[in-house]
Amino acid sequence: MTTNNPAASIAVGANANVTVSPYSIALGKNAKVLNSEYSLAAGTNAKVEKSGKIVALGLDVNVTDSQNSVAIGWKATSNKSSNAFIGGYNATSVNSDNTVVVGVGANITGSHRAIATGSNVTISSSKNAIATGVNATVSSSESALVLGDTAKAKNSEKAIVSGFKANADQSKRAIVQGDRANATSSNYSIVNGVLAKATKSDDAIVSGSSAKADQSKSAVVLGNESNATKSDSAFVGGDHASATTSAGAVVLGNSAKAENAAGSVALGEGAKSSISNGVALGSTSTAQVDKLQTGNGLTDNEIQTKIDTFKAVEAQLLTELQAAKQDYETKEKTYKDAKQAELFKSLGLLNIGLSTAPTVDSATAEAQANEAKRSYEAKQAELKAKRKEVSTWLSTAAAVSLGDEEEGITRQLNNLAAGTKDTDAVNVAQLKSLKNAGLQFAGNDYDKTKDSTQNKLIKTEIGNILQIQGKSGLVYNDDNKAKYTSDNLVTFNDSGVLRIGMLKSPSFTGVTLGDGDKTVSLTADDGVLKASGKTIFTEDNFKTFFTKLYTFEGGLKAEEKDGKTVVSLDKEAIKQMPELKGEQGEQGEQGERGLQGERGERGLQGERGLKGEKGDQGEQGLQGEKGKSAYESWKELPANHGKSETEFAEMLSSGASKAELQQLRTEHDSLKAQIRKDQQSIQQLDRNMQKMNKDLRAGIAGATAIAFLQGGNFAGESAVSVAVGTYKGEHALAVGYGRRLTNNKIEVKLGASVNSRSDVNAGGSVGFHW
Repeated sequence: MTTNNPAASIAVGANANVTVSPYSIALGKNAKVLNSEYSLAAGTNAKVEKSGKIVALGLDVNVTDSQNSVAIGWKATSNKSSNAFIGGYNATSVNSDNTVVVGVGANITGSHRAIATGSNVTISSSKNAIATGVNATVSSSESALVLGDTAKAKNSEKAIVSGFKANADQSKRAIVQGDRANATSSNYSIVNGVLAKATKSDDAIVSGSSAKADQSKSAVVLGNESNATKSDSAFVGGDHASATTSAGAVVLGNSAKAENAAGSVALGEGAKSSISNGVALGSTSTAQVDKLQTGNGLTDNEIQTKIDTFKAVEAQLLTELQAAKQDYETKEKTYKDAKQAELFKSLGLLNIGLSTAPTVDSATAEAQANEAKRSYEAKQAELKAKRKEVSTWLSTAAAVSLGDEEEGITRQLNNLAAGTKDTDAVNVAQLKSLKNAGLQFAGNDYDKTKDSTQNKLIKTEIGNILQIQGKSGLVYNDDNKAKYTSDNLVTFNDSGVLRIGMLKSPSFTGVTLGDGDKTVSLTADDGVLKASGKTIFTEDNFKTFFTKLYTFEGGLKAEEKDGKTVVSLDKEAIKQMPELKGEQGEQGEQGERGLQGERGERGLQGERGLKGEKGDQGEQGLQGEKGKSAYESWKELPANHGKSETEFAEMLSSGASKAELQQLRTEHDSLKAQIRKDQQSIQQLDRNMQKMNKDLRAGIAGATAIAFLQGGNFAGESAVSVAVGTYKGEHALAVGYGRRLTNNKIEVKLGASVNSRSDVNAGGSVGFHW
């Protein structure tokens, strides 16, 4: 026992020693207090050195360069620590102050205001830290709290870690709770659950067994084995639910998913969205139809042009909008930093919240921020205006899905009110109202200015049959379709009226006049017009028919004069007729011989012409009735009844009487009059034929227009269509309605047409498909 300090010091025990240590006590074998004051070293090998106000109790306890500290326990140690409490076997406080170290092997190093309790718990390079639990660890983490076996906090300011092997690494202000829960590089995050994990996900909330947030800032992940990957601000709720590369997505429901679908919504078990801003509502629903889809039925060319323009510039507008937004946010932050720096400077405080000093004053920064804001808002307004121009017919966001087409999953949307605006949904009541309103068809007998013609309108409910027919009882089918054509018809827009036109010169293969068994068929056979197979008189072929019908003999002849056929007496022929030849007269005296004329010059012989090709032999005409001879015509005169041919010859030799010649002329004139009458009849027949041709071609055009009317293509789909037809100069317009019933097996069609001759055709059909 040795004391080398006169100031009230005590050394008790073998080799106990108090040296230069006023008011100190050394109790126990080899206990020492060296160069210290107000200290107590009690226990075998207990030691206090270069310290003040120390209590060191226990075997091999050691306090060095420490102040106001207590070390209790076998090999408890305080080195360069102040205001420390160390309790437990091999507990240690090194280069620390205001610390509490309790537990076997507990250790605090280089820390300020720290508490470490538990076997082998460790706190290093930390301030205001607390670690409790076997092997719990806090390192380089200010104000961290670690609770649990092997729980850790590293480089995690103000982190709270609780649970077996729970861990917070480079995650300030993180809360980690649960067996092997982990937060890595995830500041301000909350991780709760066995094996729950947040990686590079600031401000994330992860709760659930094996739930994860990976590279997903501000994400919320709730549910066992749920996860968010590269999906900032996503919300994921439900066991096995997930969001992958889907920033801002909302995923709610067990096994619900959002993949490459930023801003999308998937609600319901197994719901899935695979398109940005898509919406999948209901279990197993799938959203995969992107924006910029044009609705069916668009007919406005002006709107279509705007849609095409918007599609071309939409991506550029979004890029410009995002750039303007980032510019505004950057300049707004610069303004706030400058304002904060000026405030701290005016208060004489150190601005520890800024990593770098502002480069502009707050007034300049505010002006720049306001200008950037105006630019950003202008881009927003521009995009909004362009969207509103086309949003009625073009989807400007991805579709909402209530099922899955590929899986055959569909849903009814119940309790839906009637829509008001163009972009509202339509309910069944509105569709029924439209069906009851039906369609109205007006013909040429309707005048909208006269109420008296209202009964001329033809009205039918949508879904009902409007009979638009031509010939009664006739069904158009494969067996008779070859009999019809639309070549003579055309339809066109005539100032808002769908007009049916027919060619002014229609073409027909044939025309049938009459009814029943009393009909005449007009046809064109090799360029010749025939009625029931017999050639019809025309100006061109009349001469041929005339020569076939009439034979002039017995002193009559026919000859062409000025384009006309003239019938007259053939005096030379009559003279040669032996039955009319008189007795030979006495020979007259011979006349004087005339002077012989000069011989004329011989003309040049012309070149021999080429022999022409032999023409085809024409058809043999009908044999005409045998014409009357001159004698028979003379005999029929009232004064000549019963007279013989000899008397007729004597009459000719003596000269015909004036009365007899006049009678012959009368018969000749009568014959000419009959010929003219026949020509007039032929001309009237030709006019009738032309009119009939036009009517037939118009009818063909009407049938053609009806044939091209459209029907519904899918189950439950209705269609109203307009068609046109034309045939050889005549035209027709058809309006029709078609529908496939919901079973997709029965199809209904009806239609009516009006042609350029003002005739109406109508027809309808019902088909069964299998």
